[in-house]
Amino acid sequence: MPVSTANSSPAISSQSEN
Repeated sequence: MPVSTANSSPAISSQSEN
């Protein structure tokens, strides 16, 4: 799984802009 931006699921994303 590549580094997903704040577009995918925030719970599964590694670097989420919270």
